[in-house]
Amino acid sequence: MRKQADAARESGDTVSALARLNDAAQRDPKNPEVLAEMAMIYESIQNFDRSADTWRRVQEIGPSAGPLYELADMKLKTGVPAAPGPATGSALDAGKPASALDASSVRSTAEGVPAGSTLGISEVTVSETPDPDSETNLMLRIAVKKRPNAVIDHTKVKIQVFFYDTVGDNEIKLTDADVSYEWLTPNHDWANSNSETLAVTYIRPKSKGKSAESDLAAAAAAINPAKKGKPAKASPPPDGGSRKYLGYIVRIYYNDQLQDKRAEPNKLLTLFPAPFTAPPQ
Repeated sequence: MRKQADAARESGDTVSALARLNDAAQRDPKNPEVLAEMAMIYESIQNFDRSADTWRRVQEIGPSAGPLYELADMKLKTGVPAAPGPATGSALDAGKPASALDASSVRSTAEGVPAGSTLGISEVTVSETPDPDSETNLMLRIAVKKRPNAVIDHTKVKIQVFFYDTVGDNEIKLTDADVSYEWLTPNHDWANSNSETLAVTYIRPKSKGKSAESDLAAAAAAINPAKKGKPAKASPPPDGGSRKYLGYIVRIYYNDQLQDKRAEPNKLLTLFPAPFTAPPQ
């Protein structure tokens, strides 16, 4: 049931995901992970009353719910935050393919670490490089910051980066562009610095056409700071229609618990809600 709910949520089908999770909650009403995922989905679709009610159910389980009890307590004390408004002029809002990016766009938060989290996304910078051989050549720089004085086990950090394209009549799909990553800070273990920076590149060559599945590049980068090398390439099936870059989702997990997320345009967070527990890689 949980796997079916995860699959539905990842595809953006929040209705089916909630239905599966509700079934799971009826069978095991004291399962904090199921309830927390339901609360997160309700929050992502701006059903804040249901989200608060579900967080209250987690809180009622008590300390045996572990970190989820503390998160529920924090959510209920501070209030479930309103979902971010739509990104003005985004391709998702306008129903048009994404236009060329500005030279650089930056989004940041004051402290960079959400309440109740150990790690947070302090800054995301998107820059596009003119490239005569590519339709789109851009780099995403992600600054991941730890809470002051926190000791980080970098083997337990997971960073997920998903790029999305519009296809044909503005259908939204994971990209088939070439995706790779590299750390811009040398050690990326948060031992000598509060912040580490990851760069993820998206390149769509002009010559890229309807290639075989084996030639399609990774749809997402899944990064663990303790592992070396580039992410393995996935093979999304080929589809008809021209593709245009739309945006990205970044998720940070620590100890397999969601720490922070960021997207541009913001509505991608609603279409593809982040699971509270990291899916297996």
